[in-house]
Amino acid sequence: DSLIIVAGDEESDLASEALEVGLSHLAPGGRLVVFGQHLQPLAARQGVFRTSGAFVDVKLNQLFTREYQVLPQRTHPIMTAEAMLCEGFLLTATKVTNEERASGGDAAVDEAPRKKRQRS
Repeated sequence: DSLIIVAGDEESDLASEALEVGLSHLAPGGRLVVFGQHLQPLAARQGVFRTSGAFVDVKLNQLFTREYQVLPQRTHPIMTAEAMLCEGFLLTATKVTNEERASGGDAAVDEAPRKKRQRS
């Protein structure tokens, strides 16, 4: 189970909407991957995911790839306007809780954590 979202500059509103809908259907243990070209929106999401407690292994990576020309005795990046560059940011996380179950799921499973909280 996973949710993968790739959005360009023009699709940021659509990507946010798709992310909200997709997260509601993402099962515990499911992987989330979001690609974007701007750091700030993904960094804000990273902070929300980390503080929510619903996600672990939350990472934000910067990607940059460049096409190289490989010749005998020399290798260098292609420096023309047609060079194939790929750059952006990748936000990844693993969902660990299910909001529906946490709000009113199986009472027998939720009983042990309640007892621990009362003792301490």
